[in-house]
Amino acid sequence: MLFGLIALMVLAVSLINNGTIWIPICGFGGFFLAVFTPLLYTAFMLPRWRIWAFSNVRNVHELKQTAILRRIYPKDKSFFWRLEIKSAAQKQAIQEIEKRFEIPDIFEDDPSIPYQTAYYYPKVESWTYIALAIGALILAVFMFGSKDNGMFFIGLLAVVGGSFLGWTGYKRLMSTDAPLMISEDGISMESNGFHDWKDISNEQVYYVSAGKASYYGLSYEVNGTRIAMSLKELTGLSSYKVDHVLRVYRGRYQKRIAK
Repeated sequence: MLFGLIALMVLAVSLINNGTIWIPICGFGGFFLAVFTPLLYTAFMLPRWRIWAFSNVRNVHELKQTAILRRIYPKDKSFFWRLEIKSAAQKQAIQEIEKRFEIPDIFEDDPSIPYQTAYYYPKVESWTYIALAIGALILAVFMFGSKDNGMFFIGLLAVVGGSFLGWTGYKRLMSTDAPLMISEDGISMESNGFHDWKDISNEQVYYVSAGKASYYGLSYEVNGTRIAMSLKELTGLSSYKVDHVLRVYRGRYQKRIAK
């Protein structure tokens, strides 16, 4: 990135001095260095960071998942793994680290986490839905007063959309049930009901990359059926904290049934 900026500075100086010959050279060089220098740095540092990080912790599974959720570590089968630049000694060290992933993490309880943790919709968002609904209905009144058939159709759409927003906001404000509840007994979702830990497997927090629409979600399997829920609309959430909560409750359950 630094070399790319230097090339762009040279390009700027060239423009100031009417050095048109250097314009395409510096432009292409600046673009090339700005794009490929970070990739080269990542390819060089990724195996070194991996060896250092996983060599200094016991719970490698938790570290890996936290790093992925913070988006500082590529997912498995990511394109970045093909770019790694590593020596024979580093390859050997990574192979030894990968063997540690065959061993489960050691459970470490967190006393700050209560018997159950509930996650709710933000009240601000619910009131926003209601305000938008009121605005849509006011707009519909003006549209219905027009003699234009097109305006009448717009008013009808405003009524339908406003009613949906209003009902959604009102339902969320009045509801006393959390859309997501994780406890020592299991996981409860608004749309999927409650499932006991004995029936749950492969629970995880995941990230979906979709530009501005990117979001975190929670999923698990029950009898081979995958159940998933988006976490983007819930309040008080951070992906790695939810992942930590999942690990604690799963660990408490495993410890309880082992007695």
